[in-house]
Amino acid sequence: MAMGRQEVVLLVLLDLSAAFDTVEHSMLLSRLSTNFGIRGTALELFVSYLSGRFQRVLLSGKCSESLQLNHGVPQGSCLGPLLSILYASKLFEVVKRHLPRVHAYADDTQLYLAFKPGCASSTDDAIAAMERRVNDIRAWMLWDKLMINDGKTDFVLIGTLQQLSKVHIDSLSAGDANVSPIQAVKNLGIWIDSNMSLRVNINNTCRAAYYYITNIRRITKYLSNQATQTLDHALIIGRIDYCNSILFGLPAKQMAKLQRLQNSAARLTFRFQGFIIFRQFCVSFIGFQ
Repeated sequence: MAMGRQEVVLLVLLDLSAAFDTVEHSMLLSRLSTNFGIRGTALELFVSYLSGRFQRVLLSGKCSESLQLNHGVPQGSCLGPLLSILYASKLFEVVKRHLPRVHAYADDTQLYLAFKPGCASSTDDAIAAMERRVNDIRAWMLWDKLMINDGKTDFVLIGTLQQLSKVHIDSLSAGDANVSPIQAVKNLGIWIDSNMSLRVNINNTCRAAYYYITNIRRITKYLSNQATQTLDHALIIGRIDYCNSILFGLPAKQMAKLQRLQNSAARLTFRFQGFIIFRQFCVSFIGFQ
């Protein structure tokens, strides 16, 4: 929408250092009760889930003494990302004092601000507003015993080629680091480039998928058809299907790359050496008509 209004979007991606490991249990339980109304038996379930956790180190066959954990939520669990979001829920209140747009999931936070290019004051105001917000977030996270990883903070300018040519931003101050703009950023597994063409995302998807196709093909003679299909779905089709709704409306030239990739995956699964039409692949492999 901003590009349609001839605006440029400043997108900043923040990364938290060891976010899952620094969640303080007592503070989390207090927020579940105070901010989200989780009390009684429901709260006791969370107390039971978080308490009684210990860690120890095994080195050269010897174990250290157990240490009780008063911080952190289990990574890889269903509740881990959810509890992390609830713990950092006040982040949205901090951000919206200056910026109307923020999204977050687990330890990834995205801030974005649209502005009119071609005017030095407009660009300077956008940079100043974003830097104030990042500093506010850093101060809030310090209070909540969280920390931004300045080295992994990225930002990208998104707009049409014509509008981007009017913007000149050398860097953005993020804590102790001066971050320079880059052409594409990875956000929750999706590569977002400055023109929203998704060209980088499609190229990286194809590169990774063809790598797995090549390696699976080398061992297909040792695999059953079911095992080959399972690997194909897990390592190749899963990558193509991830957030596939964002592909709607892309040029046919871009979609053709994914089409060829899917056909290669079909040939691998059904062990065809020659051409296989995509309809056969859809019906037999993916299950679509």
